[in-house]
Amino acid sequence: MCNCIIDNEASTLQWLKDRAGESALIEKGDASNGFQNLVVNMRTGVWRGHFDYRYNYQRIKKDKTPGRIEKKTIAVHFTYCPFCGVKYEA
Repeated sequence: MCNCIIDNEASTLQWLKDRAGESALIEKGDASNGFQNLVVNMRTGVWRGHFDYRYNYQRIKKDKTPGRIEKKTIAVHFTYCPFCGVKYEA
């Protein structure tokens, strides 16, 4: 198991602070900041990332005419760490 997501989040925040210098105050703040699309496996405690795949869904009605368009999203989870390539535990 790797800690790449946590380590990279910390180093990204530090890089932003270093780049801003004295001209700005940069901090992580609440949970809505930082890396997005993370999920923790409650059984193993491993943080994993995923991509959101968005698509349009249009059901065909019984009279064969198209229904209204719905916007849908599914999550495609990483099998390997996107930073170091270590395989995630199931």
